Amino acid sequence: RRVGFLAGPLGITVSQDRVRGYRQAIESAGLSAMVRECEFSLDSARRAATAMLQLPGRPDAILALDDLLATGIELAARDLGLSIPDALGLASFNDSKRCELIAGGLTSVNLNIPKLVRVACDLLLNLVEGNAEASPTRVIVSATLHTRVSSARQSQAVPA
Repeated sequence: RRVGFLAGPLGITVSQDRVRGYRQAIESAGLSAMVRECEFSLDSARRAATAMLQLPGRPDAILALDDLLATGIELAARDLGLSIPDALGLASFNDSKRCELIAGGLTSVNLNIPKLVRVACDLLLNLVEGNAEASPTRVIVSATLHTRVSSARQSQAVPA
């Protein structure tokens, strides 16, 4: 019921977009938003997560901007004696190799980066070659949620 969000610097588009999406989801569920910002580093994420996890009414789960920040959250939870997923659920974005560092695996959204890059390059090449549409084009590249143990309490755990 208490889901926090660990964002990167809020002046960066990806942070702003994901915080906006998090807030929309939390508010539509009738819950209170809990956002903490940090730099894109393991130490900064660990410090920010430690502060968040020491608050009265600490989060039951945290969504991290990316897998690097999620690793910092996992370290903070370990420092505080909180087990993942029983005391703290954890999920993230990017579905990188870092997901394997957390026992049972880190739940993470795979953003389909190879396709995203291919689509962006095609759009750029069309623009450079004068073949692009006059108005901006929105292209949606599908993402996939890879659910792993970090977001499922032991009674609900799924294999990695």
